[in-house]
Amino acid sequence: MRVLRVASRRCAAVGLLAALALLPACRKHAEIGAVAKPKAVAPRALPGGKVNPCGLLLPADADAVLGTAVRQADLQARAHIALPPGASPSSVSECSYSTVTVSPLRTLALLVVDFPEDDQAASAFRALKDGVRASAGVDPDDVSVADAAYWAGGHDRKLVFRKGAKLLIVDAGQGLEKEQREIATAAAQRVLGRL
Repeated sequence: MRVLRVASRRCAAVGLLAALALLPACRKHAEIGAVAKPKAVAPRALPGGKVNPCGLLLPADADAVLGTAVRQADLQARAHIALPPGASPSSVSECSYSTVTVSPLRTLALLVVDFPEDDQAASAFRALKDGVRASAGVDPDDVSVADAAYWAGGHDRKLVFRKGAKLLIVDAGQGLEKEQREIATAAAQRVLGRL
């Protein structure tokens, strides 16, 4: 009988030690699955006075229009973007978000192209719109946002709009076109409130 009690206590002790050893792994797993908390609000301007797209489209905006929590923003300064010949922006930058959940993974991106003058942005806007007509064979739908805006349907599925000397493009990632357009338009309206 005494041998059984000692064996029973040893099994209990081994089980307790195993559970304690696994506790840090459980904590790490819980941290991975935790919802990312938004960090400080990004400044609206980058060094040199360039527009920070993450200061225009905030994590709270992405949460609201996507309907779920997003990871911290990814900010990229881009050296090149496919623009019409003769268009020479002073800066191109992009801010993108992705959802914390991966099923389904949703993304939202804002690309800001700064031009030195309003008329250069207007010319690039018209040329991009004409390019959609020519390449996709789709007539872009005008949207009532900013100085001028259109929804590039078909395979592009982006909302392109202009405000002053800025050309902005909202990409709502994958999904049904109607839903992407609604998300992109809602995001654009939030961005315009900060321009």
